[in-house]
Amino acid sequence: MKNPFKYLIPAYYTALNGQITVNGTILPVYDGMVAPNGAASYILIGERTSSQQQAKCGFLTECFVLIDIVLKGSNYGFKAADDAANQVLSIINSDDNPVPTSGIQVVTTSVQSINNLSSLNSTEQVFRQLIRFRNVVSQI
Repeated sequence: MKNPFKYLIPAYYTALNGQITVNGTILPVYDGMVAPNGAASYILIGERTSSQQQAKCGFLTECFVLIDIVLKGSNYGFKAADDAANQVLSIINSDDNPVPTSGIQVVTTSVQSINNLSSLNSTEQVFRQLIRFRNVVSQI
C-alpha cells in the first residue's frame, strides 16, 4: 500500500496555488506550515487523516484534508473569507476531483464541513474559513 498523501497533497497544492484571489491579492498556498517570512494572508493545506477501506480489488483509502483560509488585516472580513472559500470550492468539488500525477486516483470528493473562525482584537483582525474535504482514493 502507498501513502496516499504523498500524491494527494501535491494535487491540492497544484490545483490551488496561484488561483485564489481576495481584494486583488493572490493568496499563496503553504503545505503544513507557513514560513517565518510568509505572507500575512494565505491558504494552508493543514491537518490530514486517512483510513483504509475494505475493497476487493486493490487498496481503497478514505482521506480527509483540511484547507485553512487565513485572512489577516483590516481589509478583510467574513465576506472576503466566504469569497476565498467559494473559489476553493469551485476548483475542488465533487465534479472536479484533485488530479494526482501518479500513484493514486481520486474516486470521489465531497465536503465534510465548512467552519468560520474569527479573532478580532484591537491590534489584529483574523478571519478564517476551514474546509474539510473527504476524498476516496484508489491505488493505481
